[in-house]
Amino acid sequence: MVRKALGVALIAAGIAGCAWLAMEELRYLEAAELDRKAYPLRLVDLDPIAPRGGVEYFGKLKLRIYIRGSGVVDHIDVVQSTLPASAMEHAVKAFAETRWEPGMKAGRGRRSVKVVEVDFEAPLPGLDRPLSSPAS
Repeated sequence: MVRKALGVALIAAGIAGCAWLAMEELRYLEAAELDRKAYPLRLVDLDPIAPRGGVEYFGKLKLRIYIRGSGVVDHIDVVQSTLPASAMEHAVKAFAETRWEPGMKAGRGRRSVKVVEVDFEAPLPGLDRPLSSPAS
């Protein structure tokens, strides 16, 4: 009777262990949990925000990029943005279409989260005009 109960307990522990491993495989690991962080396989090309109606736009964007173990972007959450909606959508699309080297743990590509911050700097006035000498 004890032997049978012990066998049932071991089987239950094994099932629970397998379920835990399956859940661990589905979880997106944070950078601190990885041996090597995910990185893009090519430069993510973001054009400056085009002026509209004589107004020049600038701002910051913070993204959480969820990357599969294969390096494909699963989805992106916008954490913070001060950009116009069209510029934000363009940036999200550019990161979503980028192929990534996945984060690695124990020598295997794992699902991971990459936090990316993009700063579209304010235009500096006068850079499009030639420099003039000071008046004497």
